[in-house]
Amino acid sequence: MAKSTGKSLVIVESPAKARTISKFLGPAYQVEASIGHVRDLPAGKKDVPEKYKAEDWAYLGVDIDQDFQPLYIVPTDKKKQVKKLKDALKEADHLYLATDEDREGEAISWHLREILKPRVPVDRLVFHEITKEAIAVLKKIEETSDVSFDLRYAPFGGQAYFDHGSAFPEETKKICDEADAILKGPIGLSFEESKNIPVDEQPERGALLPLRRRYNTFANFRPVYLPEELSHFSPLKPRVVEGGVDFMIIRELVGGLYFGEKERGENADGKRYVKEVLEYDEDQIRQILHVGFQEAMGRNKVLHNIHKNNVLKSSVLWCEVLDEVAIEYPEVEVKHLLVDAAATHMFLNPRQFSVMVMENMFGDILSDEAGGLLGSLGLMPSACMGPDKAYYEPSHGSAPDIAGQGIANPYSMIGSVAMMLEKSFGMKDEARKIWDAMRDVFGEGYTTADLRDPEGKLQPITTAEFGAKVVGKL
Repeated sequence: MAKSTGKSLVIVESPAKARTISKFLGPAYQVEASIGHVRDLPAGKKDVPEKYKAEDWAYLGVDIDQDFQPLYIVPTDKKKQVKKLKDALKEADHLYLATDEDREGEAISWHLREILKPRVPVDRLVFHEITKEAIAVLKKIEETSDVSFDLRYAPFGGQAYFDHGSAFPEETKKICDEADAILKGPIGLSFEESKNIPVDEQPERGALLPLRRRYNTFANFRPVYLPEELSHFSPLKPRVVEGGVDFMIIRELVGGLYFGEKERGENADGKRYVKEVLEYDEDQIRQILHVGFQEAMGRNKVLHNIHKNNVLKSSVLWCEVLDEVAIEYPEVEVKHLLVDAAATHMFLNPRQFSVMVMENMFGDILSDEAGGLLGSLGLMPSACMGPDKAYYEPSHGSAPDIAGQGIANPYSMIGSVAMMLEKSFGMKDEARKIWDAMRDVFGEGYTTADLRDPEGKLQPITTAEFGAKVVGKL
């Protein structure tokens, strides 16, 4: 058995990407570039290997007698780079193929596997546009503060299933178990892509919910923050968001309908049915209500309790427990609001809210609605807190319709880094600097194409350019 080197080889497409990503990964990773494709069809008969030159089809580079099987070669100008990659692989314990997610990137990864014939574990490593910018910010904080972050990457979600047969691989569980905090990028797939994965392994069921359950991340913080100078992003009338919007949604995250018993089958009449149980006990309710009250104490001491106790008995118990917990927070004024009414009030008068607390599904729906209030879920980071560990993520999905175009704003991902610094590492000053930096970039008139610009007065820049400007402010 070869001696372990503790090194991982990461292969990207271009030298520029290699230089950028090597800054993120640290000394345990050697980052090299394939410099585009490493194999191609012969440009002519002169490029065909000697043993095939006598074949009638050789000048085509495709064996027409064998189902048009292509004859791939390493072009002369790529042989030096391929040798360099092979030599680097000899010194590695792990190979990460970090080419782009598009068809060309996947093709390059396939050719690399074919030509390198690795004998070490191989994984796809996908650097989502917004995740790269968040890591760059984290690295900048590392440079300007007396702190060092040990970043470890782990496959998770849809791509993890395709690569490992599991949306939440054992390797990833081990890395997460050892981590002080978890920073999670978008993991979802398009509706059509999800059909290629078994229902129970689809990213939300197979990865996200098990992650929450594993670390009991029962408290979800979703800041709905739109200062007045950014109010143009909101589709609401200026008078509704005048003065800015700033409230926190506290959502219970590991109970309720999403985690209850589920059953699907066929009844005695041959009709398909489904049954899902909404279940809470008083301890689950009490712990999230304490979080809500504590958050309210740090703000304006007003807490909106969102429920549906005119219909759901789960909400009846929720409100009973709230009355008991409220005794411990006499300074907090509690305002009760039915969830359907809350959905309406959020758009009619969002400035009335400071802290809202609610059960799992209500929070899922209302926080996404709040993204509409802001103008985009891309403006909403989040923290998912448990008693011993937390993970941080943007509130939105992977946006497959704009992925890879460089137009997604990284605000929510960078904001998730800020929340991680504050809540997991107590670095409040550094977190505030990140929020201020992003606000300044917006304030200077920059935006990305995914955000609303009704008057066309803003200067659109790319995802990477926005991230670079934030780093520059730091």
